[in-house]
Amino acid sequence: MDTQPPVEILGLHKVTVSGELPERTLASFLQSSSAELESLAQALDLGQSEIGQMARRYFSAPLDSIYLVELIVRTRGLTLEISAFGQVDPCFPDSGWQVPHQPTVLSGDGVKVLGELHSFALRSESEPLPPELRLAFFTHYLDPEQPMETPFGRVNLPPVTPVPDRLRVLRYESVTDRK
Repeated sequence: MDTQPPVEILGLHKVTVSGELPERTLASFLQSSSAELESLAQALDLGQSEIGQMARRYFSAPLDSIYLVELIVRTRGLTLEISAFGQVDPCFPDSGWQVPHQPTVLSGDGVKVLGELHSFALRSESEPLPPELRLAFFTHYLDPEQPMETPFGRVNLPPVTPVPDRLRVLRYESVTDRK
């Protein structure tokens, strides 16, 4: 009988994002939303620079709360829904909770990146999952003191540590950069 837990969180790593990423994200947002921002500025009786400052704060906050989670999932032939990993946020309905960002498959020892998961359903009938899968993903607004929800139940998080050298190849990309 297999007594190992179905999910083992190996590491919780605080990610530091370079200053250029928030600026690129902000620039992309400002460019794509100029008409909406102009309407907002008029409605709030604010100038463009004040709207720009609000937008900068809006985009910087989530970038200060990024974590890289490394875990092993023992699938045992089950279907795995990567979007089921996250934390309960009582301020939002479950449809608004943060989900894994840039989920990546790692080698069994965690040294080599095998590829990014492009779909949220990880099993097909023709290509079953291996019995043990090592993954890493980024997430926002994580509370390190609270457990993580998984498809197999709640799992406590380990202490926060810096990103290990072997995982520094995983680069956080904002959603707007990935389009």
